[in-house]
Amino acid sequence: MIRLKQISAFAGGCMFMLTLASCSSATTAPAIDPSVKWSQKDNAFYERNVNAAFNHARAAEIAGGKGDNALLVHYAQIALAQAKEAQRTGSNAPLDDAIVSLRKALEEGQRNQTQEAMQNVKAARERLSHAADVRIVDSDNRIS
Repeated sequence: MIRLKQISAFAGGCMFMLTLASCSSATTAPAIDPSVKWSQKDNAFYERNVNAAFNHARAAEIAGGKGDNALLVHYAQIALAQAKEAQRTGSNAPLDDAIVSLRKALEEGQRNQTQEAMQNVKAARERLSHAADVRIVDSDNRIS
């Protein structure tokens, strides 16, 4: 149903008329077709940032393996920033868990606990892999 409403005003010797149109529907919104679903993982912004976070987490893990705590912290900070950017499109469990692991890794890395930080970075990388639907290949080339 369409409704029209006219409002008239007289100001300074001029007549102004405003016509407003509105429509209303007694029916509810159409049902959403279940075959058409928007997926967070189809979003290029999400994908780009999760992949960047994964790559930086992997670089942090490699730095930790070499005993370079400063570089581990540097890459973990970048990975955390990228994961937070990906989270702007919405939240999901693997991404949220990866962010928690990256925060723990940063705390431990700043306390010079390189091995513990590296374990948390590895956990974050695995969770980012799940968030991005990327298969994980271990160092001995086994797919987990």
